[in-house]
Amino acid sequence: MKFKIFNKYILTTIYIIIYYYGYNTFLAAVFSYAGFEFHDKDLWVYLYTYALMILPLLLYKEGKISSFISTFVYILLYIPIIFSYTFIPLELDLHIIGSQLSFFIGMCMFFVARKIDYNLDIGRANILFSPKVIMVTAVFLSVVTLIVFRNNIKLVSFEDVYDLREEANKISEGNALLGYLNVWLTNFFMPVCMAYGIIQKKKIYYLVGFFVALTLYLSTGAKIAIIFPLVYFFFNNIFKGDKIKNFYVVLVASLSAVALIVLVIFSIFPDNPTIFMITSILFSRTLANGGMLTFWYDRFFQNHPFTNFSHINFINIITQSYPYQKELGYIIGSEFWNEKMNANANFWATDGVASHGILGILIANILFFLILVLFNTVSRNFNKLFIIFLFLPFISVFLNTSIFTSLLSGGAFLSIIFLINLKKQKL
Repeated sequence: MKFKIFNKYILTTIYIIIYYYGYNTFLAAVFSYAGFEFHDKDLWVYLYTYALMILPLLLYKEGKISSFISTFVYILLYIPIIFSYTFIPLELDLHIIGSQLSFFIGMCMFFVARKIDYNLDIGRANILFSPKVIMVTAVFLSVVTLIVFRNNIKLVSFEDVYDLREEANKISEGNALLGYLNVWLTNFFMPVCMAYGIIQKKKIYYLVGFFVALTLYLSTGAKIAIIFPLVYFFFNNIFKGDKIKNFYVVLVASLSAVALIVLVIFSIFPDNPTIFMITSILFSRTLANGGMLTFWYDRFFQNHPFTNFSHINFINIITQSYPYQKELGYIIGSEFWNEKMNANANFWATDGVASHGILGILIANILFFLILVLFNTVSRNFNKLFIIFLFLPFISVFLNTSIFTSLLSGGAFLSIIFLINLKKQKL
């Protein structure tokens, strides 16, 4: 047990070192114009930054869905944010330190959320959310999607997927219902079918989930949809059985190994376009983007009006106080990059920094903590891997958008209802 705990800190330190090396040798060297700047600091700043990164792990323990979700927040948001707030600006000031400490408090709260859940025993209240009905509905909605986008169905490479997506956007433009249909197919119907099929060993459910994924990719160019089946296959083989108890260690070790291998290959073949694209996707789009964008959101809102949560649609309907003419992502994109760029960012940037600076970060911490407690409550007594599969789409969404948007668009709201209505069985 002691060796396992020791492993956790060693692996995280290795990941931080690889992240630092990748940021310096690749992101800062190639994409500094895109916001990945780097300004070196004194030794004490390095030690302070490392301490902020590693200390929340003292509160981490596996077992609840909040721990699994918080692991992704920690690796893909928290560490990059602390890093960006330290090394992008020329020097640290009280505002930056205060912001970092606010993120630190939030990360500690998220890890502690595992200690809280409630015994919610509602039973199976609505047959509409039974697995069979969801599977049939998924097939029906996929057929509807194929009919609506029948003139846009193409099998394209990832390089050409944006053209397919643009054509699909023209078809669905102005149709909010169609937009939600695609989002819910991706983030609710597909993961429910795949998760239930894998855990219950029912191939028909998994095949329906794959059919949904293929439909979405061929008709709308949804890359994430076609990637999810591969992710589920990977997770099922890596974490099945007792291996789920080592979720953090296995995830960080795997991510560190992949990142290091990609960096080594890029150093050998720096002019290869395919290798460059893979390295860019891994480091700029996956590992470092959340931290970089949060910093630039902060830089913008130091000199512009806060939204006071009016970026959330239902709040703005009441207050009519949103101070900008464009969505947040386009506001930040226009300020630092170009007018067409939608720099959509995570909940700490949108619900925190943009809403009210450091105070907004603290409020966002509380909101997300309560959501994690809710997730713990509704997922009580369920198979852990099943719950991870179910909430993976939510994780992928909320890492890039507001808490409230991700609850609806990320499928979490529907997943909560599904779990409440699902008969308590040993999945």
